[in-house]
Amino acid sequence: MAKDKQFTPGIRTPQDNKAIRDAAQEFMGDGYPPEQAIAIAFRKWGDNELQPALVPVLTGEAEEYNNSIREERIKSTNRFDIARRSAIARYKQLVKLRMIKDKSK
Repeated sequence: MAKDKQFTPGIRTPQDNKAIRDAAQEFMGDGYPPEQAIAIAFRKWGDNELQPALVPVLTGEAEEYNNSIREERIKSTNRFDIARRSAIARYKQLVKLRMIKDKSK
């Protein structure tokens, strides 16, 4: 298999990220577990087997508006909210696991 470009680890463009995400979703749709699907997608990206995806490029006012929304989200999220959200997610996962164990008895 011939490589078109020199592989540089750790440097991904937005197009590469979208191609990896799309490939991972496709593999999950084929029945692979999420971790395995992501690993396959990254392996394909590393071997240059993924086609770059088209990502819309924002310019001018649209880019400024998008950046302002992103900044507001960052400012409004503090460490307490992050910890609370992760604690809730862990609790939901534990409840789900307990329900699965109860059904298996």
